[in-house]
Amino acid sequence: MFKIPSFFYYTPYLKLRISLYGPNVIFSLSSSRDSQPMPKKPLLIRILIQLRNNILFERFALTDKVRRWAGFYLLCLMVHFFPKYVYLFSYRGGIPNPSQRILKLQNPLNEFETHTNISDSMPVMDEINIVMKGESFDRDNLSSLKGPIFLVNWVDESHVKEEVPLIKRENVYYITGDQSVAVEMLKKGRTPIILIQGPSFNTNGEIQNDSLKYLPGLVDAFEESNNLRIFITFKCNAPFPIIGSGLLSIVALSHFAKKINVYGWDAYLEFEPAKHGYWKTLFGLTSPSYKRMPPFASRVLGALFNWYFAYRLNKLPSINIQGYLSQLEHHPRLMNKIEQVLYKVN
Repeated sequence: MFKIPSFFYYTPYLKLRISLYGPNVIFSLSSSRDSQPMPKKPLLIRILIQLRNNILFERFALTDKVRRWAGFYLLCLMVHFFPKYVYLFSYRGGIPNPSQRILKLQNPLNEFETHTNISDSMPVMDEINIVMKGESFDRDNLSSLKGPIFLVNWVDESHVKEEVPLIKRENVYYITGDQSVAVEMLKKGRTPIILIQGPSFNTNGEIQNDSLKYLPGLVDAFEESNNLRIFITFKCNAPFPIIGSGLLSIVALSHFAKKINVYGWDAYLEFEPAKHGYWKTLFGLTSPSYKRMPPFASRVLGALFNWYFAYRLNKLPSINIQGYLSQLEHHPRLMNKIEQVLYKVN
């Protein structure tokens, strides 16, 4: 029998033992406490939960590259074969479970709520440009864009292939949904900053003050300055999902602009989906830019939201998306799979 390392067991109550006999793999479940009743869940669900905790669990990921790669591709296969059960692999709660899913609305923007009572206001603009860091956008074209420009997460990061230049001119704003990125923007003089936050609510529908707290470097950044805050929530009962600053920026600014042009929204894709088939595109969820390092499962979960909302937002007359994600219209089969991950479907 092949001996499994001790860290493979995820609780002292329930163990997953794997025995290898030739080509066969045998899963057996046993209780470490005879008096402890077994969870009343279907066997398939229990096995999926075991896989989540033992293959995808990120606290082990830094010490086991193989587990991270296996978990990454396993999630992609789950999207294809068992899309309704992908939530079992979202141990952070970023993917809604069946009871938390909502019905898909005709306008995807209506699936978010902007809390204008606590958000800072902006004047309504006729046309704006949202620029992300995807390779599909040539940064030399920044100077040719007309109207206000909102630069998303516009700071240097380890996975960025080219330098992210400082742009200082009228009608240029820096926007992010990540406080740590906002701190870096502030340090490097990349202002004015628009910070998008997702408040939490208690059972009475009241905002929990802890969800409005700042990182130390931002405590005074929004006091009587040009920096602004916008508060947004996704209309489901799940915790705030792994959405990403790009999608949050589009949703937030849609309340202040009649038309939005989006550039460089690639969600780490490095190929054009329109030129490739279903399976190549499906495994594009693994974020090819990250193949220089072991991946995290959260990248797939974040891509699910970005891909599906890009596919739907690009159909709205007020939003014009340029970038690799705009080509997902060529893969309706894959979009249908992702819809089953996120929404109530028949």
